[in-house]
Amino acid sequence: LDNKLQLRSWSKKAEEIFGWTLEEFNNLRKPGFTPVYADDYPEAIRKAKELLSGKVTRNHMIHRICTKSGKVIWSEWYNSALKNNEGEVVTIMSLVNDITGKKLAEEKIRENEKRYRTTLESMLEGCIIIDFNWRYVYVNRSAVIQNQSTVDALLGKTMMEVNPGFENTQMFKELSNAMINREEKQFESEFVFPNGSSGVFDIHVQPSAEGLFIISNDISER
Repeated sequence: LDNKLQLRSWSKKAEEIFGWTLEEFNNLRKPGFTPVYADDYPEAIRKAKELLSGKVTRNHMIHRICTKSGKVIWSEWYNSALKNNEGEVVTIMSLVNDITGKKLAEEKIRENEKRYRTTLESMLEGCIIIDFNWRYVYVNRSAVIQNQSTVDALLGKTMMEVNPGFENTQMFKELSNAMINREEKQFESEFVFPNGSSGVFDIHVQPSAEGLFIISNDISER
């Protein structure tokens, strides 16, 4: 693009992504025309103006594009401003990728995560995810009740911070073996809470990408 946002060069790959030839695209350049998706246009034009003003020499943006066929795709841009000897921006050079597949995959992951979290929240068993540093990264409602705590008091804290002396318990020994050996374990263990009360729990541990996935049942009455 030149400093008037007129397209000067358009690779074959760009033609494949957007559908227009260089001549076709420039013939469409008239007031009100833009291939940028309407909701994304304000941010896209803001970043383009940053380059043209010389405020930045490089930037990165992700936005949607309406192609010649009418299909909406996600595009990722790496832009550089090229200046003349007087320091004026005369050209913007952009590398662009079609990342529609990646964005759809990310959306699918978010949907799956929302679905699994909804399922976990409805379980009567306590469900906990602990990272490799022994920090709580997820607790469901049942786990919060079993731990006699709150979500805010658990998330981001280590098991040792929440339960001082936890590293000296039999439960920690079992969890450590599962963490180190990356193996599934099931065991029963008594646990004494910081307030002095206690409970007996049936624990099922599975290695996970984050660290450990722990399912617990309060079997104190039994």
